[in-house]
Amino acid sequence: MEYNGILALFDIDGTLVRGARCHYQAFVESVRKFYGFEEDISGINYAGKTDPQILREVLELGGFTEEEIQYSFKNCLQYMVQYYIKNVYKEDIKIKILY
Repeated sequence: MEYNGILALFDIDGTLVRGARCHYQAFVESVRKFYGFEEDISGINYAGKTDPQILREVLELGGFTEEEIQYSFKNCLQYMVQYYIKNVYKEDIKIKILY
């Protein structure tokens, strides 16, 4: 993966950014593309968790084995970033500053 100085933060639970749906959509699309999993994940508690932790929890709840999870795990996370970068410009993002 090439590093270009861009930091992408996925804020699924709305802690940092209000009104940005792209973070959530990047997650949903990545899981669908790499695991074929299309269940509603809005009920998952995302607070304080990293994207890899959330992804693992969602897949475990979906009944995936450790082998199935590991097979596409890194590619799924990389796709999330690519999806976000490609689509975030469509959002009217409101930044929440934390002190």
